[in-house]
Amino acid sequence: MEQCDPSPSAVISFAIEEGEAWLLGEISAVKAAYPNAKNNVLNSYVNDSISGTWEVLADATVSGGAEALRKAGWQAIGAEKSKWADEITPRLKIVGNKSPSFTKFVDSTKALCANAE
Repeated sequence: MEQCDPSPSAVISFAIEEGEAWLLGEISAVKAAYPNAKNNVLNSYVNDSISGTWEVLADATVSGGAEALRKAGWQAIGAEKSKWADEITPRLKIVGNKSPSFTKFVDSTKALCANAE
């Protein structure tokens, strides 16, 4: 990389546990997408905890929760994860997400872009 002028920059960030941690970092986005989501389940989640994030989203948004999806099989779990991404992600805001890994990703991306100018 030393031979490149300017030298390339990169940032690699990963959500702790699963990508659903970033969705759960903004409960208002989850509630906007799923108005009937269970508040007690959503409010019990600790941001970026290794606690089974897809199961938390399932218990909050799916009739029968994670157990029903497990019984339906991996295809049903994958389909629901895809649906969450489609429904919740457009409602996320860049600022205010409570997921530390999401915030780190945003901050790192902003810094990378600032350095590219």
